[in-house]
Amino acid sequence: MVFADGSVFVWGDNQYGKSGHDANSSSLDHPTQLQFPCPIRTVSLGSLVSGAIGVGGELFTWGYGKSGCLGHGDRKHRHRPEQVSSLSNTHVVHVAFTKGQINPDTTGDVKGKEQPHAMCTADDGGLFT
Repeated sequence: MVFADGSVFVWGDNQYGKSGHDANSSSLDHPTQLQFPCPIRTVSLGSLVSGAIGVGGELFTWGYGKSGCLGHGDRKHRHRPEQVSSLSNTHVVHVAFTKGQINPDTTGDVKGKEQPHAMCTADDGGLFT
């Protein structure tokens, strides 16, 4: 949930850090504020990943990273929002993540036909996948 002042509150499942909080927390049973370096304009949620766009067009992502879907240039999970540095000179206006296309098992491996993926658009019409 994004408030008028740009603050973001999350709750629920935290598998792979998709809630944006401590890796040791399996779930959040009450709304908890996420920390960002700027006010947030909008958020997007996928099956195992999450993202937010700052008021200046900054893109932040967190959650399941093994498929590279977070955009950080590696395949690491992020348990807290982190700005996508490769888009730091881009004014992002929209981000979307896949939902419900994977089936995580209890071993922590993701099995299924598709891994998570993402795309975003910029104010100049650029499309990034």
